[in-house]
Amino acid sequence: MILVRVFSFLAFLILSVQAYAAVTSQVDRKNLQQGETFLLVLNITGSDASSIDLSPLEKDFEVLGRNHRSNTSIINGDLKRSTKLLITLAPKASGTLEVPVLTVAGEQSQPITINVAPVQLASAVDGGVELLSSLSDKAPLVQQPLIYQVNIVLGQRIFNAEFVEPKVKQGKALIQPLGEQRQYRQQLQGRDILVVEQSWVVTPQQSGVLEIESAKLSTSIQKQQTRFPGSSNPRSMQRIFLSADNYLLDVEPIPATFSGASWITASELTLKTELSSDEWKVGEPVTQTLTLNAIGTTQEQITELELPEVQGIKQYPTKPVYEQDFQDGAVRLQMTLEVTLIPNLAGEVILPEIRLPWWNTETNQEEVAVLPEQSFNVAQGDAPVIQQNAQAATNNPTAIPSPVANQPMDAKSTSPQMDNGVDQAETEPSVWDKAAWLIVGLALLIGALLGGVVTFYLSRKNPTSKTEPEIAPVTQSFSMSDLKAACQKNDAVAAREALAAWAQHSFPESRQLNAVLGKVSPELREAITELNRCCFAERSKKWDGSVLYRFVSGYKPEGKTEKGNRLLGLVPE
Repeated sequence: MILVRVFSFLAFLILSVQAYAAVTSQVDRKNLQQGETFLLVLNITGSDASSIDLSPLEKDFEVLGRNHRSNTSIINGDLKRSTKLLITLAPKASGTLEVPVLTVAGEQSQPITINVAPVQLASAVDGGVELLSSLSDKAPLVQQPLIYQVNIVLGQRIFNAEFVEPKVKQGKALIQPLGEQRQYRQQLQGRDILVVEQSWVVTPQQSGVLEIESAKLSTSIQKQQTRFPGSSNPRSMQRIFLSADNYLLDVEPIPATFSGASWITASELTLKTELSSDEWKVGEPVTQTLTLNAIGTTQEQITELELPEVQGIKQYPTKPVYEQDFQDGAVRLQMTLEVTLIPNLAGEVILPEIRLPWWNTETNQEEVAVLPEQSFNVAQGDAPVIQQNAQAATNNPTAIPSPVANQPMDAKSTSPQMDNGVDQAETEPSVWDKAAWLIVGLALLIGALLGGVVTFYLSRKNPTSKTEPEIAPVTQSFSMSDLKAACQKNDAVAAREALAAWAQHSFPESRQLNAVLGKVSPELREAITELNRCCFAERSKKWDGSVLYRFVSGYKPEGKTEKGNRLLGLVPE
């Protein structure tokens, strides 16, 4: 019986709370000026105020503060729970605005209309704040990159600033930040002005209407009549809201007269080519470097160049390298493509003309970047590489040994011939010879261990003896061990990969291996060229890695001496 009464009382309380559930709203004033704030009061009865969603307010107002007061009472057996929610709001624009309906547990508040009078803010020269914007082209073509730039011009300090980036309101376009934010100062009519500059790339993805909603800035500034500048008193601060210009564009489609396979827009575009050598030989690679420079376009618009087929030449293009920069209010792009050309026929070879159509946004007409036709005479190749490697190994007795396959010798050759009558077993070392070498090796190992023990004993015995600390020289490359291993194995492909890593480490400004040929010694240049011949040869060739490793390990950049490559000691002598 007691439990029944308890449950009945709890049910009565719940029904009482639900019966009084309601939400009412009011504001402290309905007429105010832009930059001023007002108070929205929500009286919530019978519901949890923490579940209220204030996001509808963010469209036209900035929520600056939120407080609440709760009260619970029982009158004549009725449980009443009420919450008063106090919200400080600041209008984001002038005109007639509406405080929207807010919902709490299914209950809704009433909309309220307020009038916000505009306020003429002071310019930056007069000690105010300005938000300016510009667009590079207001009659763009589809996929033409546009530069949207915003300048925040500050004639005084600002506090608690919030910045909203531009966005697409209608149409379809990509908006990407362009570079880092830039700040600089300038003098205007004797006042020191701070300018904060930020740019974006806006790329229309389809023709038709494109509306760009402007960037916005909300911040607090000190009132002009403030007696004590820099005061933290909230009453001395004024909240302001600034909007840059909106842009409504009519994006044009690709002109029907455009003849190119890929649609490229730019204000300037050029092509140039460079060959690593003018002497062509069968089987020997020549590197062709194609460079595209453009202004007013991005990497996404420039695809790989289509290379025409050349009879008598095999082409091996590398992956293009892109460098994009933002200078003088425009996007500048450079694409570099290296192609290894290997002729396989002697005689005249013609590199065909390369044409790249593009649309000039300055003149609004099609233009064509052209690389003219080039002709070369291809000579017969030199002696086999294996003989050159053998000669190089002979000139370098300390080189890494390279196995050379047995080949029949010419009868007229002056080289000593091996007697075919000698039994192969006679040339192999005997068991006693192997044992002698083993004994010699053990003796050297024991001697090294004894030397180390003596050195350690002497250093412990005389710890005060001053010796110059050995300072490791600055290493040129982190991939020298990989290069050495590849050269020892005579693996040309692996050696070229390791050499490319070494080149990028030693010459950061060079993105391709062939780009360093003009920056190294003639001997190293010839070794790199020989490596390219072996890697790109039509037939597999033997390669001796000792020559390349000798020149790379001994390479020293110009202007640096052995003393300059050592770190200075911290303690003066």
